[in-house]
Amino acid sequence: MAKFQVASLPLTSALEVGRATFHSIGIAEAILCAALIPSFFLDSGKRRAVAIIPIIIFAIQWLVVMPVIDARTLAIIAREPVSGSSIHLMYIALEMAKIFLLLGIGLLKHE
Repeated sequence: MAKFQVASLPLTSALEVGRATFHSIGIAEAILCAALIPSFFLDSGKRRAVAIIPIIIFAIQWLVVMPVIDARTLAIIAREPVSGSSIHLMYIALEMAKIFLLLGIGLLKHE
């Protein structure tokens, strides 16, 4: 967010930085999702049932939402006209759900 508040940084540059940042975050999250998968075999009960949900949310974010955001970002960088969109709000809502689910999973008692 700070990159958009720097007056001397062109919007296209800020968007390119954002794309690179989200790409790196996606790789890190994919690695963390892969690390979470063994818990399905090591745990049982509520945590096991709920642990799949953050992975599903991640998949939705990166297979459905991010391609739309990325296409929109590339269009803006190319100075093409883009219409208004609430896709970023969907990404944020999914991210918040993922955070709360992961916190909840951590707080569930081991059965």
